[in-house]
Amino acid sequence: MGAKSRKELITDVEGVLNALLAGKLTVGQAKRKLAALNIKRIGDLARLDVERIHRIGIPEVVLAEGKNPETVAKAAVALASTSGYSLVTRASKEHLKLIQKELRKDFEVEHNSKARTVVVRKKNHLFPTRGKIGVLAAGTADVPVAEEAAVSAEVMGCEVLKAYDVGVAGIHRLFEPLKHMVEQGVAA
Repeated sequence: MGAKSRKELITDVEGVLNALLAGKLTVGQAKRKLAALNIKRIGDLARLDVERIHRIGIPEVVLAEGKNPETVAKAAVALASTSGYSLVTRASKEHLKLIQKELRKDFEVEHNSKARTVVVRKKNHLFPTRGKIGVLAAGTADVPVAEEAAVSAEVMGCEVLKAYDVGVAGIHRLFEPLKHMVEQGVAA
């Protein structure tokens, strides 16, 4: 099952709206049906919610770990083609290689090897700035997860302040980074 044509999508939307007007659907049911129209299938495995960012403010993310690299690459490129960008987490070198192979010339890839993330985006795409958050990591073993959180937050429009290796072995190690983050207006 491939992507629907614009005409098919309009027909489906009109059907939901007519059912709502006729009293056959509640507002909640209509919202769920409309949201389901935004699901894009990639092969037999992936289903992408391509308009999620517009409904709830958080984008769809492709979790690569344990998944076929070819499917992940197709999902990442399809999502970026629809929304201007995609975020792939827990990506291996093979995932990255196939994403780069699938990419069109008007897109670029940003790879963070520590975070194991891949951001695919249209050239010159700018992420909106929505707020400021802090990411703290207790020890160096926590850095990959902290970096993944930081990349994810940046894609969601947050400015990220980071402080790593501030573990609880010495609580005083938290004071300086926390003070800096509060002074910078970090909200979370």
